[in-house]
Amino acid sequence: MKRLGEDELGYIFDKIPNPNDRKSFSKVCKEFLKIACSRLQRLHISSTDLLSYILPESPNLRGFICSKELSNIHMKLLAQSCPKLTYINLRLEQNLGCQADPDFSDDALCALANACTNLSKLILNKRLHFGDVGVSSLVRLSKNLQHLDLSGCVSVTDESLKAIGESNCLTYLFLRGCLITDLGLEYLANGDVKNCLNVLYLRARDGISDIGIFHLKQIVRLRFLVVENCRGYITSSGIESLESRSPSPIKCIH
Repeated sequence: MKRLGEDELGYIFDKIPNPNDRKSFSKVCKEFLKIACSRLQRLHISSTDLLSYILPESPNLRGFICSKELSNIHMKLLAQSCPKLTYINLRLEQNLGCQADPDFSDDALCALANACTNLSKLILNKRLHFGDVGVSSLVRLSKNLQHLDLSGCVSVTDESLKAIGESNCLTYLFLRGCLITDLGLEYLANGDVKNCLNVLYLRARDGISDIGIFHLKQIVRLRFLVVENCRGYITSSGIESLESRSPSPIKCIH
């Protein structure tokens, strides 16, 4: 019997109406898995074991979600294989222990920034091994980036905020747990991002005071501000100055 080609297998695959049946075929037949990957739009993966096979066969992927540790090799493969990505969620489900594999660094984010220029939403919550170089590259090359979550990324400093300040389309920004100061908030207030940023999440810490909060008044589009851990860092007068801003007050939760 003649071996079925990719076109024939693709036709058969498209005729299977039940998604569960498609998954079953993909598990027992590598060619069906290849066909399934070529049609993937969104991938939520709980184990990295198959990434080296799935990603190269998934050029049409638009969304990628993974809460496990990812090496630079994984990330560079993602960048190389899936240039159409617009949504990436890499929120880590827990802090990596000492026995975990090394997580990705600035090199990986730079590769992602160069390859996936259509990113609009990026969540890097709790990833610890990249810093300002990777963030700056991503923000400057991702001209459509509207949502950026850097919560818990402890190596992100004011230098990242200088680059973020250059964005002209970012609307949601999460900076809880980042190593930022009043100077970083001033970069946001004086950059192009002041004309588009709507929502900002912060966690008060040493280096953030009423001075930085006062700078935020200049972010003309800002409508919603969450500041955690205010006590001892930010006074009520700092918050009230935003809530009473005229003509567009900022709703503050603290």
